[in-house]
Formats: sequence, C-alpha cells, structure tokens
Amino acid sequence: MNDLNVLVIESESIIKRIVGSCSIEAIKQDSPCMSCNKSYCCKRNITITLLEGLVIVKYLRQSGDLPRVIKICESYLKKYKNVNDLAWFTSEIPCPLLKDSKCLAYEVRPIECASHLVRSKPFLCTPRSSDEYERINMEDVIYKDVLELLKLTEDRALVAQLPLYEAILISSYIMKYISIKPDTDDSILSNFNL
Repeated sequence: MNDLNVLVIESESIIKRIVGSCSIEAIKQDSPCMSCNKSYCCKRNITITLLEGLVIVKYLRQSGDLPRVIKICESYLKKYKNVNDLAWFTSEIPCPLLKDSKCLAYEVRPIECASHLVRSKPFLCTPRSSDEYERINMEDVIYKDVLELLKLTEDRALVAQLPLYEAILISSYIMKYISIKPDTDDSILSNFNL
C-alpha cells in the first residue's frame, strides 16, 4: 500500500470522528437539523479539500454510488462552472451527493456539511426565506480534529479548497490511478494546475 492510500485511510478515520462530534453536538444543542429531511442546506455550492474528496470517492466506490456521482459532477462542471454561490443557492441546485433527500456519503460527508448546524426552523434555510437562520458555532468542537487532518499531509494541493463537484472528479481520477498502479509515486497531484 502506498503513502497516499495510507493517508486516505487515516483521513477517513479523522473525518468520521469530526462527523460524529458534530452529530453529538447537534443532539446536545437540540438542533432541528437532526430531524430535518428537507435537505435545504444540501443546495449550497460548498468547497472541500482534495483530501476530503479522496475519502468521499473511496466511500462512494465501496458503496457502488461513484459512477452516478461522477456523471452528475461531470454535468455540473459543464453547466455550473461559472455560477456564483448566491445564484447556485437561489437556483436550488442539489449537491451531487444528494439522492432522495439523503447524502450518499453521510458517514464521511464534507466537514462543511457536518458542521453546518442551525438552531432555526428548517424553512429559514431555504433561499425563499427573507429571515436569516441561526448557526451553531462548531469551531471549538472540530478545531483539534481539523488541525490533525491538515497535519497529515505536507502536500498543499491536498488541502486546496475546490467546489465539491471538481474535487470529486479530480479525486476519482487520483483514486483510479492509485488502483491501477498502487506502488507509483504520490506526486501525481503535481499534474493538476491547482
């Protein structure tokens, strides 16, 4: 197993810990997010790191959902590359990981998603709401784990923030490359203009 595979496995463990910590905090704070099945928040154009993307791609590959998500990400790259965040949200473009109002990568969902908890009524999370929702501050809850995740790699390209659909596409290419040539040099990230 090469270093990048080990990095993905270690990162997955930390991300699962972050997701778990956020879920526990949501219960403690009695956040309506725990019972919301509207997925309003899943229509934001979020950014993730390539490291998160690699973990998500590994998870989706194991679940069999990767081909479906890749197709969606490819179509988003063509359709929405130049759409700003506000236009994305008001157009209610669903996350590529969303299927039947559920996240296909829930256990390893992006940190931005796991830590996006509110105290407000779910309707306030829609673009049609004129009122703002009240977020729960999760920085203290996840700070140590996020720092640990960032310390795992010295490769700055792996912590570059990209739109989720781009990070998934690049990560799937990298994971495919690792699967075909498991003992190759991990510097393949230098092939991308990040």
